[in-house]
Amino acid sequence: VPASPSYVFAAPTFADAQHGIHDAIDGLGMFVGVTVDGAGSELARMLVVNPLAEAAVTAIGVDVQGGIVAFSEDLAPTFVVRLNAPEQMQAFLDKQRERGMVSRSVIVDGVELYTAEVIRGELDISWAIADSWMWIHFTPAFARNEGTAWFSNSHKSPSTDWAREWSWAHAAAASTKGLVGFIDPK
Repeated sequence: VPASPSYVFAAPTFADAQHGIHDAIDGLGMFVGVTVDGAGSELARMLVVNPLAEAAVTAIGVDVQGGIVAFSEDLAPTFVVRLNAPEQMQAFLDKQRERGMVSRSVIVDGVELYTAEVIRGELDISWAIADSWMWIHFTPAFARNEGTAWFSNSHKSPSTDWAREWSWAHAAAASTKGLVGFIDPK
């Protein structure tokens, strides 16, 4: 997590985060006509894999019993997930390149950082894999392009300025298992 995030959400396991998101969609989705299946289908259309389906993310190497964190220093979200099979994730990404995904890469902090346009002019996705962890960053057209700062600011975070807010959020959610977080309105 970078030194001064605008928000942080985390769950002890990827599966816990999925369950929390399913519950949120079930609870709020009825008001806007969204279902878990519908949201999952739309995400799969954009990302080629449904992150709400445990079997789908397991098949590409995500450790569903490993932790997950989502954060941003602005609006564009970054997710960090544990991989139990980095080679499966690499095979998935290679398959997307075979299907026409065009990516470019740079080296940041000794790690190869890739970027690809997912929806022309609307959404870029960037990713890096280091030490069995994967950083995935989404930059929608309306958000400020942070270049590679989003990765370097979290990969080698020099500060834990956010720790006080996190401690408060974690204590407030102590009786729940699952997604915990805070938003700093700055």
